[in-house]
Amino acid sequence: MTQTLSRLQWPALFSILLLIALLVPRSFAFILLVPGLIYYGIDFIAAGRLRIPSLSLLFFVVSFCSFAFISCLFSVDFSNSADRALKLLLLLGLGMLAVTGYQTTLGEALRGQKLLVHVCIAVCALTFIDIMTGMPLYNMMSDGVKEIKPHAYNRSTVALFLLIPPLVCLRFAGQNMTLKTVMRDRAMLALGLFLAALLVITESQGAQFTALLFVLFLAFPVRSKWAWRALKLALFAALLTAPLIATYLYTHFVSSDMLQNIAFFHKGAGDSRLEIWYSVAQKIGENPFGGYGIDSTSQMTLDSPMHYWNSNNVLHPHNFTLQLWIEFGLMGAFLGGMVLLSILQVIAATENIALRRIMLANFMGWISVAATGYGLWQSWWIGLSLTILLLWMSLLTNSGQEKPAATSDPKTQKTSKNTTKNTAKKAD
Repeated sequence: MTQTLSRLQWPALFSILLLIALLVPRSFAFILLVPGLIYYGIDFIAAGRLRIPSLSLLFFVVSFCSFAFISCLFSVDFSNSADRALKLLLLLGLGMLAVTGYQTTLGEALRGQKLLVHVCIAVCALTFIDIMTGMPLYNMMSDGVKEIKPHAYNRSTVALFLLIPPLVCLRFAGQNMTLKTVMRDRAMLALGLFLAALLVITESQGAQFTALLFVLFLAFPVRSKWAWRALKLALFAALLTAPLIATYLYTHFVSSDMLQNIAFFHKGAGDSRLEIWYSVAQKIGENPFGGYGIDSTSQMTLDSPMHYWNSNNVLHPHNFTLQLWIEFGLMGAFLGGMVLLSILQVIAATENIALRRIMLANFMGWISVAATGYGLWQSWWIGLSLTILLLWMSLLTNSGQEKPAATSDPKTQKTSKNTTKNTAKKAD
């Protein structure tokens, strides 16, 4: 029963839900987790199998939920933090089961599906046409409640740019994928043209910066162990020194008006973001070890004067590193750093070189958005992040990334290793 559904119905269902989510990005909080949860339930009821989530994923969920509930004890607003911790537990718990569901034949059913790329092309075309024609489609979906501006599509555009890499890799899964084979595909050419057009007209600087980082990190020397060590060290150091970096950026660039003449910086509300980061950093300095509890920023008044933001209250710091610091203190920042390092380790161990490049570029794009755009615990952002995770994990689980079973013949083992090395060299 589950195999028949996987082959015929799951790809179509996922594509429909993906189209809805990209057009209504707030639905990312739950909509693309649904197939994984359904399959997890069917697999348990029909086959009697209770699949256990991977230990790394289980550790991540348990750790962050534990930090969230413990932080309620010293929160500036206990009831607000407790409410957020419960929502986080529910969303991450269901997300963990959904990811586990995708790591079965459900994830395998998505491999090689051209439909996934076609959905992305359709969303790009719809978004581009709607923005260029005055946004009649978005007005219809919002019932014309308020004046609609092009930045209303910012979340959809960011989500699109972050989801396309794993969806493209799923499309070419099962083949000896290289960057050349991807770029020669006609559907990819059409997708690239629409993405370029969307980048020109979008008001999402986050999407533009993500696209820039993606291109830059495709050239990262993924074969070099020293390059990986340097990247890991840089990210971990940046996370642990985030309050100092925020203070330096504000002091040297905003207060001195050095960046005011840069259109990209001003259009992207860079001055107000750096001002928020500086004010949050000052608050972190008052209690760097304990933090103020999960979702505490929305309940506190920042002491520093806010000239560009015009308010002493913010919902979240618009930076995941500062959010970990102000909510959980040094230990929260350290835990976040360990999660980043573990993800980089998985990417570095991926055998296919082209896949390794795309995964790294996609991950750095996610970091850029998380570090400049949205709140870490926003439901739609958690759902989008889990969706990206489940797509990559379903791809790696069903693409032969697991180590093959050991054979009794040493010659066979040696031949297998040599074949793997030769394949990796050709895949670049």
